[in-house]
Amino acid sequence: MPCRNGLIYFDRPMQDRATGLFKEALVRKGFLGIGARESLRFNAHVKAFTELLPGERIYQKRGDE
Repeated sequence: MPCRNGLIYFDRPMQDRATGLFKEALVRKGFLGIGARESLRFNAHVKAFTELLPGERIYQKRGDE
């Protein structure tokens, strides 16, 4: 599920909400790609994802979620 350069236009609560929706929509071990200026680092749902390719901002939903 690519979401490149969309989260940067939201404030923190809306970023958390959008990421929560992605988390719910993705299948177990599904992938999330975000833009180069975006990060899940301070997001409320950061523990639900594993960063696979840091330079590319590719995350994978954890299998235990």
